[in-house]
Amino acid sequence: MTIKYGICLKNHATYLGDYSVDGCREFVKRGDDGTNKAYICANCGCLRSFHRMNSHSLYRPPILRSRFLHPHIHPHGQKK
Repeated sequence: MTIKYGICLKNHATYLGDYSVDGCREFVKRGDDGTNKAYICANCGCLRSFHRMNSHSLYRPPILRSRFLHPHIHPHGQKK
């Protein structure tokens, strides 16, 4: 499973009551794995948590259940 971090969503204008992001498009680690700098973006200087997580492998579609898979369950109390 690969997790990539995309655009930075940090609001740089909160103290003005406005919304403005810096335009960083992708998280790039500043340091090596296992160090504190691995959680800081080299492009914008923000923490990794401000970047949007892009991973389709984390999404699992819901399991669809129907009465065809469970013949002993009858919708709306119907009887055979």
